Amino acid sequence: MKFLPALLLLVPLCASAQRGDFMLLKEKKWNLGVRIGFDASLPIVHSLSAGGEELQSSNQSYRVGYLAAISLRVGRDRVFFNPSFAWHRSESELQFALPQNYTPDNAGQNESAFTNSISVRSSSLELPLLIGYDLVKSNPYRLSVLVGPKLKYFYKTDYDLDIAEASFCGFVEDKHPGSLSLVAGVDVTIGRLFLDFNYEFGITRTKTLFTYTLTDIPSPTPLEYERRTNNISFALGFLF
Repeated sequence: MKFLPALLLLVPLCASAQRGDFMLLKEKKWNLGVRIGFDASLPIVHSLSAGGEELQSSNQSYRVGYLAAISLRVGRDRVFFNPSFAWHRSESELQFALPQNYTPDNAGQNESAFTNSISVRSSSLELPLLIGYDLVKSNPYRLSVLVGPKLKYFYKTDYDLDIAEASFCGFVEDKHPGSLSLVAGVDVTIGRLFLDFNYEFGITRTKTLFTYTLTDIPSPTPLEYERRTNNISFALGFLF
């Protein structure tokens, strides 16, 4: 919640955005904007397999992430172009059960309990290229909808693979460090202040490979985790 104090300081300004010439946004061909906010990431699991065998039982847990962005709004009419450059920090956790044949101590059970997990903490640079339309446009108020693609590059990702029965767990590689997503959002503007709410769905998949060694099975077992981006974000910003 490191951005919360800054958001709370900006909220009172929103109520008085219509006061004074500075807070009124004049009609221009382009406006520069900055925003900060939060996101909740809950990736869609496309596949999760251990030793080539698909795991059927898993449980996702979302974590709060952060974002900061600079954007450009181009256009005087109701239709406008809104490219951005953003930094994003997201977190998620997947809990899963191993097949019975990989947990020898649990004879008689089909699967172990959710005692195993993959925690993902990633930092990314992003380039959303959105097209917007003003549903309401009455200065100083504006309600807009936006949609478009987002290019994303994960420049740093930390993984924590925790398997209760394993004597060793390790990360091997990411097959796709970059991704392409589709974004849809709603933007509420009051003067120079704006609130936006976005939903992002991954078009491409990210596959991560791990390996682990069980105490009763000395040979290493590969673990594959393939997923799509799925998150929502909320941000507060200011237009210049």
